[in-house]
Amino acid sequence: TRVVMGMPGDGTLTEQGYVKVYNYNRSTNTLTQFGSTLSAPSPNVNDRFGRAVSISGNGNVVAGGTYGYGANDVGIFRVYELNGSGTDWNNVLSVTGTNGYDYRGSDISLNYDGTVIVVGVQGKDNSGNDKGRVEIFRKGTSSWSSTPTSVFENYFGNAIDSMGITVDINGAGDTVVIGYRESDDGTRLNTGKVRVLYYNGYVWSE
Repeated sequence: TRVVMGMPGDGTLTEQGYVKVYNYNRSTNTLTQFGSTLSAPSPNVNDRFGRAVSISGNGNVVAGGTYGYGANDVGIFRVYELNGSGTDWNNVLSVTGTNGYDYRGSDISLNYDGTVIVVGVQGKDNSGNDKGRVEIFRKGTSSWSSTPTSVFENYFGNAIDSMGITVDINGAGDTVVIGYRESDDGTRLNTGKVRVLYYNGYVWSE
């Protein structure tokens, strides 16, 4: 059994953060680190990489993210795949936020075989501060693209909805759950909301 652990505090005052992958031995009840320790590129103080982590169901792909990365917390997420010998991790995708306080990588989730990742961008502005956004990246025939294949904007929401503060995807990669932190329900303020989207092979629908 393989597990991924985010360590955003990293045990130091700098709190750059990192991610580690472990193999779990059930018979001895022990964890052994597998592969290298994973971190953000050119890490900075208070990045706290590893606030969000995910591992594919087959254990061959891992992802780490943080909304605190870079100047003005643009955020970042990274995807790693096993190398050819199956002994360590190769970084195959690294995407940072485009604007200050985008918070890209606020949450992330991989499907079973690690070919689809859903990413929360809870601070994305869209005619209102922190309306939020969710992006889906899908691996091509042999590689990943830094351009999302699907984007869900919070066009009709309110400021500080923080769409994408939590996200999840099922094993098949065709159902996504999106959490909103402070969405209003029409009569009550800041109640939050959850949306479920399904992909039929052509389009996503609620």
